Amino acid sequence: MNTRPPAILAVGRNYPHPGGPPPPDHVVFFLKNPASVIGDGTPIIIPEVCSQHGMQVDFEAELAVELAVDLKDASAAEVRAGIARYLPANDVTCRWWEQHGAEGQLARGKSFDTFCPLGDGAVATEIEPDRPRRLISRLNGEVMQDACVTTMFRTVEELLMELSRGATLLAGSVLLTGTPAGIGMSQDPPRFLRDGDIVEVELEGVGSIANPVQVDPG
Repeated sequence: MNTRPPAILAVGRNYPHPGGPPPPDHVVFFLKNPASVIGDGTPIIIPEVCSQHGMQVDFEAELAVELAVDLKDASAAEVRAGIARYLPANDVTCRWWEQHGAEGQLARGKSFDTFCPLGDGAVATEIEPDRPRRLISRLNGEVMQDACVTTMFRTVEELLMELSRGATLLAGSVLLTGTPAGIGMSQDPPRFLRDGDIVEVELEGVGSIANPVQVDPG
Protein backbone atom coordinates (compact mmCIF):
# COMPACT_ATOMS: atom_id res chain seq x y z
CA MET A 1 0.00 0.00 0.00
CA ASN A 2 1.62 3.23 -1.16
CA THR A 3 -1.32 5.64 -0.95
CA ARG A 4 -1.63 7.91 2.06
CA PRO A 5 -4.76 7.21 4.10
CA PRO A 6 -6.71 10.15 5.56
CA ALA A 7 -5.67 8.98 9.04
CA ILE A 8 -3.63 6.27 10.72
CA LEU A 9 -5.24 5.26 14.01
CA ALA A 10 -3.09 3.16 16.31
CA VAL A 11 -3.29 1.47 19.69
CA GLY A 12 -0.70 0.22 22.14
CA ARG A 13 -0.53 -2.38 24.90
CA ASN A 14 -2.95 -4.72 23.16
CA TYR A 15 -1.03 -8.00 23.55
CA PRO A 16 0.30 -9.84 26.61
CA HIS A 17 4.06 -9.54 27.12
CA PRO A 18 6.04 -11.79 29.50
CA GLY A 19 6.39 -9.91 32.76
CA GLY A 20 4.47 -7.01 31.29
CA PRO A 21 1.59 -5.01 32.75
CA PRO A 22 -2.01 -6.27 32.78
CA PRO A 23 -4.46 -5.15 30.09
CA PRO A 24 -5.02 -1.38 30.28
CA ASP A 25 -8.35 -0.17 31.60
CA HIS A 26 -8.84 1.96 28.49
CA VAL A 27 -7.64 1.84 24.89
CA VAL A 28 -4.15 3.30 24.55
CA PHE A 29 -4.72 5.42 21.43
CA PHE A 30 -2.50 7.61 19.27
CA LEU A 31 -2.30 8.92 15.71
CA LYS A 32 0.49 8.29 13.23
CA ASN A 33 1.44 10.64 10.39
CA PRO A 34 -0.13 9.47 7.07
CA ALA A 35 3.02 10.68 5.30
CA SER A 36 4.89 7.82 6.99
CA VAL A 37 3.24 5.16 4.77
CA ILE A 38 5.38 3.12 2.37
CA GLY A 39 4.75 -0.11 0.51
CA ASP A 40 6.44 -3.46 0.18
CA GLY A 41 10.10 -3.23 -0.81
CA THR A 42 10.46 0.50 -0.17
CA PRO A 43 13.36 1.33 2.18
CA ILE A 44 12.77 2.37 5.78
CA ILE A 45 14.96 5.49 6.00
CA ILE A 46 16.26 6.29 9.48
CA PRO A 47 16.64 10.08 9.48
CA GLU A 48 19.49 11.94 11.13
CA VAL A 49 17.13 13.19 13.85
CA CYS A 50 16.73 9.58 15.03
CA SER A 51 20.49 9.10 15.40
CA GLN A 52 21.14 12.00 17.76
CA HIS A 53 20.56 9.95 20.92
CA GLY A 54 21.83 6.57 19.78
CA MET A 55 20.23 4.29 17.23
CA GLN A 56 16.91 3.30 18.79
CA VAL A 57 14.64 2.60 15.83
CA ASP A 58 12.48 -0.47 16.43
CA PHE A 59 10.12 -2.73 14.49
CA GLU A 60 6.55 -3.63 15.50
CA ALA A 61 4.60 -6.25 13.53
CA GLU A 62 0.90 -5.44 13.54
CA LEU A 63 -2.44 -6.49 12.10
CA ALA A 64 -3.98 -3.49 10.36
CA VAL A 65 -7.40 -2.87 8.85
CA GLU A 66 -8.54 -0.33 6.27
CA LEU A 67 -12.01 1.18 6.54
CA ALA A 68 -14.39 1.08 3.59
CA VAL A 69 -16.86 3.62 5.02
CA ASP A 70 -17.07 6.33 7.65
CA LEU A 71 -17.78 4.92 11.10
CA LYS A 72 -19.33 6.83 14.01
CA ASP A 73 -20.85 5.28 17.14
CA ALA A 74 -20.56 2.01 15.24
CA SER A 75 -22.15 -1.26 16.30
CA ALA A 76 -20.34 -4.58 15.96
CA ALA A 77 -22.31 -5.31 12.77
CA GLU A 78 -21.46 -1.91 11.30
CA VAL A 79 -17.79 -2.44 12.08
CA ARG A 80 -17.75 -5.85 10.40
CA ALA A 81 -19.44 -4.43 7.31
CA GLY A 82 -17.19 -1.36 7.31
CA ILE A 83 -13.80 -3.08 6.98
CA ALA A 84 -12.38 -3.02 3.45
CA ARG A 85 -9.11 -4.88 3.87
CA TYR A 86 -6.88 -6.64 6.38
CA LEU A 87 -3.20 -5.69 6.04
CA PRO A 88 0.22 -6.58 7.45
CA ALA A 89 1.86 -3.50 8.98
CA ASN A 90 5.08 -2.41 10.65
CA ASP A 91 4.72 0.37 13.22
CA VAL A 92 8.34 1.53 13.04
CA THR A 93 9.24 3.53 16.14
CA CYS A 94 12.16 5.64 17.34
CA ARG A 95 12.19 4.79 21.02
CA TRP A 96 13.98 7.93 22.28
CA TRP A 97 11.43 10.19 20.62
CA GLU A 98 8.58 7.96 21.80
CA GLN A 99 9.69 7.87 25.42
CA HIS A 100 11.69 11.04 26.05
CA GLY A 101 11.63 13.51 23.18
CA ALA A 102 7.95 14.45 23.16
CA GLU A 103 6.92 14.53 26.84
CA GLY A 104 5.15 11.18 26.69
CA GLN A 105 3.32 11.76 23.38
CA LEU A 106 3.70 8.56 21.34
CA ALA A 107 3.06 9.98 17.88
CA ARG A 108 6.35 11.88 17.48
CA GLY A 109 8.53 8.78 17.60
CA LYS A 110 6.26 6.89 15.21
CA SER A 111 5.61 9.50 12.53
CA PHE A 112 8.88 10.01 10.68
CA ASP A 113 8.81 9.49 6.92
CA THR A 114 8.83 5.77 5.91
CA PHE A 115 7.92 4.63 9.46
CA CYS A 116 4.68 2.87 8.44
CA PRO A 117 5.19 0.04 5.94
CA LEU A 118 1.80 -1.36 4.89
CA GLY A 119 1.12 -4.39 2.69
CA ASP A 120 -1.70 -4.67 0.17
CA GLY A 121 -3.30 -7.34 2.32
CA ALA A 122 -6.54 -9.08 1.47
CA VAL A 123 -10.10 -7.94 0.82
CA ALA A 124 -12.16 -8.47 3.96
CA THR A 125 -14.90 -10.41 2.21
CA GLU A 126 -12.37 -12.95 0.90
CA ILE A 127 -10.97 -14.12 4.25
CA GLU A 128 -12.30 -15.52 7.51
CA PRO A 129 -11.93 -12.60 9.94
CA ASP A 130 -12.21 -14.69 13.12
CA ARG A 131 -9.72 -17.37 12.12
CA PRO A 132 -6.64 -17.56 14.37
CA ARG A 133 -3.71 -16.09 12.41
CA ARG A 134 -0.04 -15.91 13.21
CA LEU A 135 1.60 -12.49 13.15
CA ILE A 136 5.34 -12.82 12.57
CA SER A 137 8.25 -10.41 12.24
CA ARG A 138 11.64 -11.45 10.92
CA LEU A 139 14.89 -9.49 11.05
CA ASN A 140 17.35 -10.67 8.42
CA GLY A 141 15.39 -13.92 8.29
CA GLU A 142 15.40 -14.53 12.06
CA VAL A 143 11.99 -14.73 13.72
CA MET A 144 11.63 -12.00 16.33
CA GLN A 145 7.87 -11.94 16.97
CA ASP A 146 5.43 -14.82 16.55
CA ALA A 147 1.97 -14.61 18.10
CA CYS A 148 -1.64 -15.35 17.27
CA VAL A 149 -3.80 -12.28 16.71
CA THR A 150 -6.53 -13.86 18.83
CA THR A 151 -4.38 -13.12 21.89
CA MET A 152 -5.07 -9.39 21.53
CA PHE A 153 -6.69 -7.94 24.65
CA ARG A 154 -9.26 -6.10 22.50
CA THR A 155 -10.48 -7.31 19.13
CA VAL A 156 -10.66 -5.24 15.96
CA GLU A 157 -14.40 -4.87 16.48
CA GLU A 158 -14.00 -3.70 20.07
CA LEU A 159 -11.31 -1.19 19.11
CA LEU A 160 -13.31 0.36 16.27
CA MET A 161 -16.49 0.47 18.31
CA GLU A 162 -14.67 2.31 21.09
CA LEU A 163 -12.70 4.69 18.88
CA SER A 164 -15.82 5.63 16.89
CA ARG A 165 -17.73 6.74 20.00
CA GLY A 166 -18.50 10.40 19.34
CA ALA A 167 -15.84 10.61 16.60
CA THR A 168 -16.07 9.94 12.88
CA LEU A 169 -13.45 7.52 11.59
CA LEU A 170 -13.03 8.39 7.94
CA ALA A 171 -13.31 5.90 5.09
CA GLY A 172 -9.84 4.90 3.93
CA SER A 173 -8.34 5.29 7.39
CA VAL A 174 -6.09 2.52 8.66
CA LEU A 175 -6.16 1.08 12.18
CA LEU A 176 -3.03 -0.52 13.65
CA THR A 177 -4.03 -2.92 16.41
CA GLY A 178 -0.87 -3.30 18.54
CA THR A 179 2.22 -5.49 18.55
CA PRO A 180 3.05 -8.74 20.36
CA ALA A 181 6.14 -9.59 22.41
CA GLY A 182 9.56 -9.73 20.76
CA ILE A 183 10.22 -6.16 19.65
CA GLY A 184 13.84 -5.07 19.45
CA MET A 185 13.68 -3.01 22.62
CA SER A 186 12.82 -6.13 24.63
CA GLN A 187 15.74 -8.23 23.35
CA ASP A 188 18.76 -8.84 25.59
CA PRO A 189 20.71 -6.88 24.49
CA PRO A 190 18.28 -4.63 22.63
CA ARG A 191 18.31 -5.12 18.85
CA PHE A 192 17.38 -1.94 17.02
CA LEU A 193 17.35 -1.52 13.25
CA ARG A 194 20.68 -0.99 11.49
CA ASP A 195 21.74 0.04 8.03
CA GLY A 196 21.41 -2.92 5.67
CA ASP A 197 18.84 -4.86 7.71
CA ILE A 198 15.80 -6.44 6.10
CA VAL A 199 12.67 -6.42 8.25
CA GLU A 200 9.66 -8.53 7.30
CA VAL A 201 6.12 -8.76 8.65
CA GLU A 202 3.87 -11.69 7.78
CA LEU A 203 0.17 -11.91 8.61
CA GLU A 204 -0.76 -15.53 8.00
CA GLY A 205 -3.25 -15.99 5.18
CA VAL A 206 -3.33 -12.26 4.44
CA GLY A 207 0.08 -11.20 3.14
CA SER A 208 3.57 -10.04 3.98
CA ILE A 209 5.88 -7.08 3.52
CA ALA A 210 9.66 -6.78 3.49
CA ASN A 211 11.58 -3.52 3.72
CA PRO A 212 15.33 -2.83 3.68
CA VAL A 213 16.73 -0.36 6.21
CA GLN A 214 18.87 2.61 5.28
CA VAL A 215 20.46 5.14 7.64
CA ASP A 216 20.44 8.71 6.36
CA PRO A 217 23.82 10.21 7.31
CA GLY A 218 22.26 13.67 7.34
